Amino acid sequence: MVVSKIYEINSCDDMELGVKRSTKLNFKLCYDDDKPVNAIVFIVPGCGGDVDKAYRDHLAEFTAREFNVAVINVDYHHIYNRLVTGARYYMDEFDQEILREKCREINLQLGGDLSSLKNFDKLNGVLSAVSNYIDNNKNSGAFPKDFVLNLSLTIDPAKDEYQNFGIMQAQDLINALLFIKTNAPFKVIKNLNELPVVMIGSSHGGYLSHMAAKIAPWLIDGIIDNSSYAKYPLRIVGFGKELDYMNHCCSSNDMLFKHINFFISDKTLWTLKDGSDKRFMPAHEKIRYILNLDHVKTQSKYPKPIYLSYHYAGDDIAPIADKSELYNEFNVCGIDATLKIIKDESELDGKFIKSLTHGFDMSIKTLISKELPPMLTKIAARPKQPCEDKSITYISENLEYKFFESNDKINLQVSKIWQNGTVVKKTYKIHSCDDTELNIKRESLLEFNLCFDTKKPVSSIVFIIPGYGGDADSNYREHLAQFVASEFSVAVVGVNYHCIGDRPQTGATIFFDDLDRSILKKECARCGIELPENLSVIDTQTLLDIDNLIDARKRDKTVPQDLSLKLSISLQPTKNEYQNFGIMQAQDLINALLFVKANAPFECATDINDLPVVMIGSSHGGYLSHMAAKIAPWLIDGVIDNSSYALAHWPFIGFGKEIDYMKYYSGYTSECYHNIELYLFDKTHWTLDKASPAYFSKSRKYIREILMPQHLKVQSGYKKQIYTSYHYAYDDFYAPASEKQRLYDELKNLGYDATLNIIENESQLDGKFIKTLTHGLDMSIKTLISKELPPMLAKITARPKQSCEDKSISYVSDDLEYKFFEANDKINLEIKEQNLPQQNHDNK
Repeated sequence: MVVSKIYEINSCDDMELGVKRSTKLNFKLCYDDDKPVNAIVFIVPGCGGDVDKAYRDHLAEFTAREFNVAVINVDYHHIYNRLVTGARYYMDEFDQEILREKCREINLQLGGDLSSLKNFDKLNGVLSAVSNYIDNNKNSGAFPKDFVLNLSLTIDPAKDEYQNFGIMQAQDLINALLFIKTNAPFKVIKNLNELPVVMIGSSHGGYLSHMAAKIAPWLIDGIIDNSSYAKYPLRIVGFGKELDYMNHCCSSNDMLFKHINFFISDKTLWTLKDGSDKRFMPAHEKIRYILNLDHVKTQSKYPKPIYLSYHYAGDDIAPIADKSELYNEFNVCGIDATLKIIKDESELDGKFIKSLTHGFDMSIKTLISKELPPMLTKIAARPKQPCEDKSITYISENLEYKFFESNDKINLQVSKIWQNGTVVKKTYKIHSCDDTELNIKRESLLEFNLCFDTKKPVSSIVFIIPGYGGDADSNYREHLAQFVASEFSVAVVGVNYHCIGDRPQTGATIFFDDLDRSILKKECARCGIELPENLSVIDTQTLLDIDNLIDARKRDKTVPQDLSLKLSISLQPTKNEYQNFGIMQAQDLINALLFVKANAPFECATDINDLPVVMIGSSHGGYLSHMAAKIAPWLIDGVIDNSSYALAHWPFIGFGKEIDYMKYYSGYTSECYHNIELYLFDKTHWTLDKASPAYFSKSRKYIREILMPQHLKVQSGYKKQIYTSYHYAYDDFYAPASEKQRLYDELKNLGYDATLNIIENESQLDGKFIKTLTHGLDMSIKTLISKELPPMLAKITARPKQSCEDKSISYVSDDLEYKFFEANDKINLEIKEQNLPQQNHDNK
């Protein structure tokens, strides 16, 4: 009896764009429960008719029953991108601009804001009016009878997905395969891992079959293809409309409205806009080519699938020249690849090959019946191809794509490669951590840079950790990393930790939360300014209007000349993050370290697990250096710090405005407007509301404090770091020196080598290293590293090795226990409630 099972699993995220996938992968497995399975066959649908569910189910059941195989049908990422599969039309910003432009050309002015009418149903009234306007002008003779308005539309797929094109879709196929190999419910003729795996598909389905073999060649034995493209068609990716929306669309439709022809593109996050972090670069393009000669050569070093393809000689969607070159290259590289080119009507049979068009209107059922048995015979007859390396790396322009099998998934690591002489910089995006305290799933990937000199064995791993503001500037950080890597023969890691983009100079934007709105209304009322009751959007234009109104009243002398509105405003960090403060950020540092240790691309002067690890940072960067040592002391050897706080500086956490927004703020400016002072606050979920699950309780506060004697005592039972710090004696607002002094005294009492350099007066300023008597000392980090890193490394090397078998540490923090532990190359956090008597916390 034929059995069908439906699965839903986690598959992959978009590692190129750093987008967390919001959907699960669904796929169906079909097999005959009365017969042992002799192969696993994927029937991979393309775009359009062959995605039809009833057709796919019938085909899977037929194939499973007829050939004793397990058939997998995968609803890969973005498969439902056609109306017949649940997609809907909408207008994105580009489409709306085309609509406005084309209407202006026919002297039709569209009133109102179109941005709220993205849904096609909501646009119905506007487009009906446009159609009627054209109809009236045609009837009056103002427009030619054959006039058609050409507009652009976008397809919004089901499941709120988008056109990544090729990469995530191929990963989905492989992840479905790996899941079944681990959880097979069927009987097999031989060892499950020796079952042949064959991918079968037409057009885009055939392309994805080739892509699956490209990213995991050790898993695929055969490809049966009809009319796939060797290079992707620009029109399918979605951004082709930015070049020419009428010539680079995936389809057109003139049946929706009279006199209007719509050119339709897939929804995508990719763009061709210069400066965008989602720009589709040549590297992104070439990794998606099957016809990439360098990549074919790389792939040929692994087990070689058998390829069979049918293709029309006059195919204008998938040019035969590209396909012929690809299959020739396969053969040159020792791959068994057969390309059957259909040239003229004499080769049509009306049943199998029915038309001289893209895809031939081919019967996939007949293709399977004709080609699957000989394919399986060929695979069975050839010698077994063992492969121990379950990873493959492709260089694509300035990007390195590494596909690797781990934890029953095919994973992707994308690193950007930059080289200046012998110094190389690689950029990585990885999964790091979620917010365990608030049970929030993290949306963003962690990005970090690794810089090293290819001509020098790496003697240590150094983190240069930016704080808030200027030292988070990417150009400055890049220059500093190159200098340190080259000068000291170290690998330098620069981490864009969670919520790093929380200042305007690092990409943050402003917004008004509910409390900000309330303060605005109260301040305006105090000054006699009435705001509309239905004011839904408060933005910089709103503030400018208020500022201009106060200017006018000052000119009229109806308000005091020194009148100034004092407002609170919130900062929205980049990547839709928020201020967790300390915990997730420190986890990010450790997770970047563990990733580098597991995937080091550099030569080491000693065993990588023996390389010293030093954390260096100023202000918040220095605080995070101490926090990293707190949550994973077995991994950190040294901390070099300038002006970090010993206790959590909670005005930076974001909820200070709940007490007094003019006292506990993280930033301030009076320079944006003539009559408005802005007190800036980080966006945060933390609150002082005791009834909220996000209440920032004592336990939340204490775990974030470095000066926590009970915690320091626990930490001292592990590897002891060497600490060096500089601090201004009168840094009272940000990081009181008295607290820092107590911290370093406590460290010394616990047996740490801890040196605190207190800067008290102008006699200690040199104009180059220490420049001002302020928070941070306007210190040159480059000089700090040059001065303190060599002696720090010498000290670390000279002392006896401190081994540590326990890769976990637990801190009791008031009524909670925080356990940080290393597992699967990550630092993880587990939190338990404690029923303990009130403790005496003497860090105040």
